[in-house]
Amino acid sequence: MSRVLAIGEAPGPRPSEVALAEYERRIPGISQMEIVKVLDYWPGRSGKGSAFPRQEARERAQVIWDEHPLKRRFLFIGIRTAQSFRIWAPDIAEWFDHRGRRVAVLPHPSGVNTIWWNQPENREMVREFMGTVRV
Repeated sequence: MSRVLAIGEAPGPRPSEVALAEYERRIPGISQMEIVKVLDYWPGRSGKGSAFPRQEARERAQVIWDEHPLKRRFLFIGIRTAQSFRIWAPDIAEWFDHRGRRVAVLPHPSGVNTIWWNQPENREMVREFMGTVRV
């Protein structure tokens, strides 16, 4: 078992290996981690991105939380994922304590967040953060 569990929203409409290659480009090292999704299915489109049934996500988040020992760190991929675990206004790319566990949040690497990901200082912050993460 790796020390860090990466947690994403849901499988997307594209094949997982295509999505993971894109995510690896933005979040170096993510492909070396164990990754789980809050939802086990793609809930479809909503506006520019994907739908995200929040109540269902919160229920599943509690199951994921309870399945793993507190010493295991969680890396949330996306603000909506973090909110499923009742994290409302996180600092980005920094470890902090939440309910007895060390957690961190990175923006979702999808095309919806291109403005954030297109900023060189943001990409560098994520690269530096991921360089400190021991899988």
